[in-house]
Amino acid sequence: MVEAFPDGRVFEKAELEKFITRAKEAQAGQDPTGQVTGAGNGRLGVSFDEKDKYEAEFLRLVAGNADFRALEKAEKDFVKERVPESYRGWIKAGRPNYGLYSLSEWSRALLGGDPFSDQRAYEAVTTSGMSSIVKNAMNVLLAADYAKRQQWWAPIVRSEEVDSIDQATLVRVYGLSTLSVVDAGQAYTELAWADEEETADFVKKGNYVGVTLESLLRDKLNAIRSLPNRLATSWFNTKSALAAAVFTVNSATGPVLGTTGALFNATAVTSAGGHANLLTTALAYAAFSAARTAMRKQTDQLLGAGEKLLIEPKFLLVPVDLESTALAIRNSELVPEADGSSTTGNQTRNQFQNKFEVVVVPGWTDTNNWALAADPVTFPAIWDINLRGNVAPALFTADSEAAGAMFTNDTLRYKVRMMTFRFSATYDCLPVSDFRPLHKSNV
Repeated sequence: MVEAFPDGRVFEKAELEKFITRAKEAQAGQDPTGQVTGAGNGRLGVSFDEKDKYEAEFLRLVAGNADFRALEKAEKDFVKERVPESYRGWIKAGRPNYGLYSLSEWSRALLGGDPFSDQRAYEAVTTSGMSSIVKNAMNVLLAADYAKRQQWWAPIVRSEEVDSIDQATLVRVYGLSTLSVVDAGQAYTELAWADEEETADFVKKGNYVGVTLESLLRDKLNAIRSLPNRLATSWFNTKSALAAAVFTVNSATGPVLGTTGALFNATAVTSAGGHANLLTTALAYAAFSAARTAMRKQTDQLLGAGEKLLIEPKFLLVPVDLESTALAIRNSELVPEADGSSTTGNQTRNQFQNKFEVVVVPGWTDTNNWALAADPVTFPAIWDINLRGNVAPALFTADSEAAGAMFTNDTLRYKVRMMTFRFSATYDCLPVSDFRPLHKSNV
């Protein structure tokens, strides 16, 4: 082999790295497996470079060994999409252990020294890709943590993704009247039809968090490890609040629809703006039955005309305080007592047993109000609209690592951004298209 760097010649690090890359590419061309062998007992994938190694190690340190290895079997799509190539390279390389057991050790190995005492190491902060390494690791852990959350609103909403931040239009669909008789030789007549529209406004929400170099060098592992959990919780709480607010804005009557009536009101549907979907009775078996009947009486044409839709409530939404009562109504074999405590006083079979699901809304502070919602697949009412797959929290950082807070404060700043839609600036809640599949009881 020809000597690339004869003895005595001074060469730059970049020149050496370039040579190593060429050597790897040459080896890959000779060996279709893409593996370099003969360097110790293990095998190293040619695509697994130094940056990949440190990215995988940072991910392992922050996630912990168990969660780190579990990423190989990540189930949620948005988690799989974020698992970095460095992790896959680590798997292909035989899951090597590089012996880095602390953040300070990791930082000094990556930078070649202490950035606060070694100028070369400090300059390396801007060329090592530290910012993107931390961001990539945080993003996959953020998605993994969010995937563990019970998104209570998911069953009751219709999810949609859009490509534009333009105002979205949601249509409330009405049916047609019965078909007319067509006598022999006579012309068909046109059926009158009508729809009503609601709109949804784009909204951007977010904040940023900072990771200081001191945190890394002082081994603040638990603090760094808590960031994905905290950010996932913040995202979860924001989306949860938007969904819960459908039932609580406007003095708990919901946003005002295009009919000029509040989403939940007791006015007859034969009147303009009337929705006939609000009662004031405390949750009990009889109250549930009455609310269900009101929902099933909603019709397929304007102002109560047409046929009854027979909408079946699939979800009973309650605050934490009413969960036991709701479960008694759903699970009891016999009709429960008014307080839901027992069935000793009634021997009538519970016709609603296992006919609906109980959804506990954590953000509801009123301990008495409750609501019903139909299956959004058949009767969509509430919409979760997101821009281009922005359905799970993600971190973003500035491209330049030698500017901004990194330059002035030795802080890596990461921005979390939610791009979604709400009913309006007046009613900060998820968009609503239809009142008929929803019912509320304000006690």
